[in-house]
Amino acid sequence: MQNSSESGKWMNLVRSGIAGSAFGSAIGSAFGPVSDTASGRVEGFRNRRILFTLAGLFLFFFWLFRPGDPAPEVTLPAAIPELTFPVEQADEAIRQSELEAGPLRPDNHARIIWNPEFRDRKAPCSMVYLHGFSSSYGEGAPVHARVARDLGCHLYVSRLHAHGLRTEEPLGDFRADSLLVSAAHALAVGNLLGEKVILIGNSMGGTLALHLASEHPDAVDILILLAPLIGFDTAASYLFDRTWGRRLMRLFLRGPYLHVEPDNDDHARYWYDRYHIEALGTLKTMVRNVLEDDEIYANIHQPVFAGYFYKDDGEKDDVISVRAIREIEEKLGTPPAHREFIAFPDADAHVISSAYRTTGHEPVRKAIVLFLESHTDQ
Repeated sequence: MQNSSESGKWMNLVRSGIAGSAFGSAIGSAFGPVSDTASGRVEGFRNRRILFTLAGLFLFFFWLFRPGDPAPEVTLPAAIPELTFPVEQADEAIRQSELEAGPLRPDNHARIIWNPEFRDRKAPCSMVYLHGFSSSYGEGAPVHARVARDLGCHLYVSRLHAHGLRTEEPLGDFRADSLLVSAAHALAVGNLLGEKVILIGNSMGGTLALHLASEHPDAVDILILLAPLIGFDTAASYLFDRTWGRRLMRLFLRGPYLHVEPDNDDHARYWYDRYHIEALGTLKTMVRNVLEDDEIYANIHQPVFAGYFYKDDGEKDDVISVRAIREIEEKLGTPPAHREFIAFPDADAHVISSAYRTTGHEPVRKAIVLFLESHTDQ
């Protein structure tokens, strides 16, 4: 049997051996404080590590949530400008305007596709195409040109503000007010070209088309919406209009740009394959400002066609909200007999009107033509 002094020596050895281990705190609390120097150094290191971690977290959250410049609010409504050229000079005026806009990407320019029968003069109808975010002419091809041909209309394909440019900073200068001004200018061209104006809006262009049709009913006779951006379907959109959210995106993306992997060469040709993250904040703020009041829908009385990709809840457009599109139908001032909302289950893509993004564009063209043929004579 051990005496008390031998027992004390043994306990000190045990304490020294386990100091700093996972069980050190428990043993220490049971047998009293440990005065070993090494244990003190370990404890000091642990405390410093905790302090450095807390300081790092504080600095990170300060950086993430510090005040920043919010996306600017939108000035509404966008006024339709008075054009300074007659219809016979429209081609040259638009060509000159595009040259002055700066270097453009190949085939991304705005253009008029004439009905040859009414070349350089006003036709019975014209179509104005407003493209979506980061895209250009090819987003609607071939549907927009074929529909115009089928109806005998002139077609004006716009190039909206900050799009289609050859630049190292795609959409770096993207501004909502300038976007609305460019859309209103496109509508002015459409009114120059045709007695009746059919306004076609694709995705973001649908947001702009709804605004113009509501604010300028005399300038728009029929409204065609292709996968219109009423709301986003992606959860990441929660970050778009929040300063801290865009900072977090820049952190995870390791820079200020979102990169998109093109489906094919034509996708890369007609869409930006990277664009500034800040443009997403501007886009979401613009959509909210333009569509926040249900009165915008109630003021629309023109015939309205809307098409979108939807097969079932598992296979549908994953960019824009299909539910939001369906919800606006009953809000429209358009009588039920003059509005048509159609799901295209075989489109299999957000962009339902372009041969460069879907093989299911022909049913879209046919549905639009049938709708227009039943409404253009009214």
